[in-house]
Amino acid sequence: MDVVNILTEYPGLLPLMSFTFLILAGCGFPISEDIVMVVSGAIAATVTLKYTAMVFIACFCGAYFGDIASHCMGKFFLGKALRKEDNRSFIKKLISMKKLSKAEKYFDVHGKKTLFFGRFIPFGARNILFITSGLLKMRLRTFMIIDSIALLTCMSITFSLGYIFSSDFEVLFSYVDQYKVFIIIAVISAITFIMLKKLITSYLVNRQNISKKMG
Repeated sequence: MDVVNILTEYPGLLPLMSFTFLILAGCGFPISEDIVMVVSGAIAATVTLKYTAMVFIACFCGAYFGDIASHCMGKFFLGKALRKEDNRSFIKKLISMKKLSKAEKYFDVHGKKTLFFGRFIPFGARNILFITSGLLKMRLRTFMIIDSIALLTCMSITFSLGYIFSSDFEVLFSYVDQYKVFIIIAVISAITFIMLKKLITSYLVNRQNISKKMG
């Protein structure tokens, strides 16, 4: 008996399956969050139509709690390990306190924008960002608010794609897989452009202020 037949007989299993897979993806397992959401939307539209709202909520909760888990991992595990004075672990050898201090200053200014737009980067890159946000001491409350808005926006797109193109979701997967490199490059390029623009503007303003003081 395949998965579709199982879900046809027991449609209430889909929310639980989607939730579980997305929690695992957030905890670092090699599972594509985007594919889980597209597949969940496609199955909800074709097999478990009356459970669509429940599936959507389950996907959101699974991804959201997974994001929080990644953030907490960076904050309470990596962060504490790096800041222990007597710690000589492998992690501390990779990241110096000087670099960490610079990164914290950058994240204080640009962290919210980086977190929001970074939520749209697929294929595991976002998990690294969530861990980094915790490592750089972003407040959990701030993280939860920004991530919830970004996740809802991002998920509405991926879930809807699966739902709308449910009859041709296999074709959709092959199309996404074929062009995923270009999609990643486009998203990263957009984020890099925004960050560079902000950094250059900040540099020019600081230089102008220094010139005024010297003059």
